[in-house]
Order: sequence, then C-alpha cells, then structure tokens
Amino acid sequence: MEAGTPSATARAVAQVRAAMDRPITADGDGSVEARLVDRFPPRRRTGMADYLERRTRWFDAVTLRSLEAGIDQVVIVAAGYDCRALRFRTSGVRFYELDHPDTQRDKRTILSDLGVDTSDVTFVATDFTTDDIAGALVAGGHAADRPTVFLAEGLLVYLDDATIRVLLRALRERAAGSSRLAVSISRGQDATFRVTVDRVGEPVRSGYQPDEAAALLTDCGWTGDTSRGLVLATPTDLPQPG
Repeated sequence: MEAGTPSATARAVAQVRAAMDRPITADGDGSVEARLVDRFPPRRRTGMADYLERRTRWFDAVTLRSLEAGIDQVVIVAAGYDCRALRFRTSGVRFYELDHPDTQRDKRTILSDLGVDTSDVTFVATDFTTDDIAGALVAGGHAADRPTVFLAEGLLVYLDDATIRVLLRALRERAAGSSRLAVSISRGQDATFRVTVDRVGEPVRSGYQPDEAAALLTDCGWTGDTSRGLVLATPTDLPQPG
C-alpha cells in the first residue's frame, strides 16, 4: 500500500463481505459493513469474490465457535474494514483490532462519521514490518493469561517470510494455553491475482506449500492441519534459538 493511504485490497474485501448474508450475535450490528462501504467507490464483482466469501464464512464460524466456548478476547490481525467486532458484539468480550495506522485511521473516521459505537473495541495501530506487536497488545490491555482467538485473514500473502515469523511468534507470546489462531496461508496465488494486487501497490510477498506451512507454524510455536489454506492452530512450546 502507498504511504499515507488506506489499503486498497482491504476495501475490496470489505465490499465483498458487505454483500453477503452473514450471522450476527444478539447484541451485534449487522448493518455497519454496508453503511461503511457506501463511502468507497463502487467496484465490479471479480473472480476472487467466491473465494473471499468462503474464507469469510470460515473465519466467521471460527469466531462464533470461540465465543461459544467462552473465549473473551478476539484479536483481529490486519483488521482492515472488518466489522466482526460490531457484528459479533458479545457482553464481556473485548475485540482488539491491529492494523496499519493509515487504514485504521480511515476506518475509524468513517465509523465515527456514521455514529457507530466502538467503545468495546480496542484499536491498536501497528505496522507489522517495524512495530513490536506483542508490546502493542500489552499497551492495548490484552491479557496473556486468558485465552484468545487470533484471526489473521488474508494477511500473510502480503508479508515476507521474516516478518511473518516475527508476527506469529509475537502472537504466540500472547497466547494462553487454550488460545486459537485462525490463519489463511497462501500457496502463492495465481498470476492474475499477483498482477492485480501489484497494480495497487500491495504485491504478493510469500507463499507456502503444506509442508512448508507446517514447518512455519512449528517454528513459531503453533500446530495445525496445513493440508488446506485455512488453518486453525493451537499453541505449542516455542522452539529455543540455536
């Protein structure tokens, strides 16, 4: 993404989500996404939309199952214009949104203009390439002694391997024993996708085959079935350096 501007791909994903029929909790607001994306220039539906819808439904299901299991902290990594914190609002649950300052600033401005109550959401402006992610969560009030579900949807493909490892290890540092990590791990994507995201300044920077994804998670203190690109992982011991 270009410095000083919000993420173009995050906007595109939000526009796909806003047109979906999705679940909502008893205290949730299911209208926010549509009102939010009304501020964006219209765009036509592309071939990626079907995949984005399937991915969204999978992450929605993980989130709701985690809430039903009593997990009261949800960390949305690279939240973009995701409105799960509002759609799935639940008494006693704190949502933390981590995202680049430029995108997060734009989102918060729109939500404020719309009069949306975000008092139960903690916004943590974070540049994943430079910032101390674990430290940012600490500063935001995240409790490492209580379970968390971490959602990392559609992010890793835009980060290089070294940055991904720092991120996943930071999340592991904040993960109590029964925490969960829901993460999409790209195989590298096809040429059309690469050209599209490169055109908006958000190029593909990583991709992992199933065995490589498993090794990545193990090295970062997580384990999960990597036979598919959508992975639900649980914490393991972090390997010691050397």
